[in-house]
Amino acid sequence: FHMPVFVFISGLFSKRKIQEKRYEVILQYLLIYSVMKLLDAIGSSLTGGKIEFHFFWSDGPEWYALAMAVFYFVTMLIKDYNKLYMFLLVFLIGCIGGLDSHMGNHYASMRICTFYPVFLAGFYLDRSNFELTGSEKQPALPIRLLLKLASLILLVTCFVVCVLRRETLWPYKDFFKAKVDFMQLKINGAALGIAGVPLRFACYLLWAVLIFAVITLCSEREHIWTWLGQRTQSTFIWHKFILVMLLQFFGGKAFLMTHVPNYYVPAALCIAVIVTIASAYLPPFNIGKKLRQDMTELPFVAAVRH
Repeated sequence: FHMPVFVFISGLFSKRKIQEKRYEVILQYLLIYSVMKLLDAIGSSLTGGKIEFHFFWSDGPEWYALAMAVFYFVTMLIKDYNKLYMFLLVFLIGCIGGLDSHMGNHYASMRICTFYPVFLAGFYLDRSNFELTGSEKQPALPIRLLLKLASLILLVTCFVVCVLRRETLWPYKDFFKAKVDFMQLKINGAALGIAGVPLRFACYLLWAVLIFAVITLCSEREHIWTWLGQRTQSTFIWHKFILVMLLQFFGGKAFLMTHVPNYYVPAALCIAVIVTIASAYLPPFNIGKKLRQDMTELPFVAAVRH
């Protein structure tokens, strides 16, 4: 559920940049994508002995940066059109897009097609609908507590079901990741095909419920971990490269399997926490205020803004 939540929240907080047509945001995401692809090539060179660089083929976490660049650009183009019609159109495309056999990891096309309705929903909805602004529209305290309790029960139930029914649900992994088209998805040995359309529709409904549950549980107050949430871009950029170096280049995975085989999962979780915190302090590759001003003065950008 975490990627739909990330995409939705990105849309939720994109309003000002999209309304102001800040095209430098698109350039920044393209820069992040390029840096991550370069880091990926360096990692494959150091661990595999050869450079594997496929700039327009994205099957790793960098797809999110490319998707964000596309989401911002398309939303800037359609923001003034009828909201209902635009959402229904992209929702329909998201449902039937998996029927196109050309969709896949090239240009992250399948994921862009699938997750854009989630981003657009976040852009169209107001933050006050999710108790993020402290407005008068918030429900009464008992109702908020009931919503939080119901959300917690729902998420825990989903977690338990995924653990207990892991073998049954595992074939649907790529469907939820939206990495391949419906014909490439094999369920019980057969291609998903046209059945993927109603299944994608049901998937969107499930995501909507889970997104609401996660946001309902979010606190309004700052906590000791709030600073980490403000540095997610750095973690997003660097975490894969650090893990590749730590677990493969320096043999960390083999070391854990050899020396602490009975505690591999707790050890891996500890490493995950350390990598998350360490990568949060690395540079996020912001394009900077000066470049934003220079881009604003470009004749083409100024004309499009106007």
